[in-house]
Amino acid sequence: SFASSPVLSLYLQYRVLTRREHPDRWKERWGYASEKQTESPIIWFHAVSVGECAAALPLLSRCLVEWPEAHGLLTHGTVSAGAFLQKRLPKNTTMQYAPFDTPRAVANFLSRWRPQVGVFLESELWPNLMMASHARGIPLALVNACISPKSTQRWSSPLLRPIVNSLLTKFSLICPQSESASVRLQQLGALPAQITPPANLKYSAALFSASQPPNTGASQEEVRERRWVAGSTHPGEEEAVLNTHLDVCKHRPDLTTVIVPRHPERAGSICALARSMGLECAEVSGGTPLGSHAAASQEALEASVLVVNTIGDLAAIYSQCAVAFVGGSLLPSGRGHNVAEAAVASCAVICGRNMGPYTEMVADMLQRGPLSVWQVSDQAELTEAVETLLRDPVQLRARQEAAQECVQSVLDEPLERVWQALKSRVLDKAMFRDKEVELDSHKQKHS
Repeated sequence: SFASSPVLSLYLQYRVLTRREHPDRWKERWGYASEKQTESPIIWFHAVSVGECAAALPLLSRCLVEWPEAHGLLTHGTVSAGAFLQKRLPKNTTMQYAPFDTPRAVANFLSRWRPQVGVFLESELWPNLMMASHARGIPLALVNACISPKSTQRWSSPLLRPIVNSLLTKFSLICPQSESASVRLQQLGALPAQITPPANLKYSAALFSASQPPNTGASQEEVRERRWVAGSTHPGEEEAVLNTHLDVCKHRPDLTTVIVPRHPERAGSICALARSMGLECAEVSGGTPLGSHAAASQEALEASVLVVNTIGDLAAIYSQCAVAFVGGSLLPSGRGHNVAEAAVASCAVICGRNMGPYTEMVADMLQRGPLSVWQVSDQAELTEAVETLLRDPVQLRARQEAAQECVQSVLDEPLERVWQALKSRVLDKAMFRDKEVELDSHKQKHS
């Protein structure tokens, strides 16, 4: 509401001061554009963080190939997503922070961009944004839709259920990422006619983000087998990772452990933790090859633990390490991250058992290939997994191949199914909408 704007202003200033908001782009939260608008038709995708943006990019790229006269707009909600997109944004595409869900901010945003269509990712249900878009005749779709059991229970309350029901019916198309998500969405009021068979775009997102390993001059595979990476780690997990490093180093003194925290601003505190445990540790940029003498400091060359302090480089780091532990999964509060990104990079994949929305992906991979993912419950099991894989080259190769083959077998199918449904049921009509209006206006002038 308008009354909440002063509170949001103070909140926004606080986020800028704490580096949770971009200092030069905060006006975008009020619906204003930082970049010059285009006269081209706008295809709008709305995501939040890195994972949702990665899932959106393959579809957005297909749109711009299909309609080269169009311009892409990708709204996001986090600083990390902005940094990620800067390195991967397709041509003829603008990224912008999503507006606050207030009438004024939403009206500013829609009036300035006038999108032809809105494609929302996963569980982004913002009442003002959706209702205002629908009122302006903007077709909406929800792709890679997911909803947790906890959210389903909360949204099923007598107070919220009518609101959620109303919002879901505003979508012309809903593409769930799993069968369970499809069932929960229908429990909340989505109609069977809106919903397609499940298809998980996280697999395609992993391929879109994939990076080829750099050539550092030495035998790349030999160097790679001395490294393992803990990716997208959260507070509490790094201590387990560092203890694993200490244990494995007893048998592999040449071991290098790479930590890529989910929030890179924590790199300094992680390094301090490592040093307090007696380890040589250095912060590095993920944008340069690991171990590159031309780019690394002497401290980094001598360190056995490297902590990456940049955003958007995890795919490149995965490609330079033999074993990957996918973080956000070891502690009970974890919600996991995309294990397919590590699998595409031909890593032996380890993760915890707290995978949140990625639980079904892990189950699917294990069904396709029992060696594709090694799940662990605690630090002791993590140590056992890393030590076994780095000690046994036969098992290491078997798990690397199983993970990569498993993901490669399902990369194209989900994206193609979602694309065909989105194009035929939403995009074709939306992109022709203005032409129909022009034809009607032309007929009226000459009648």
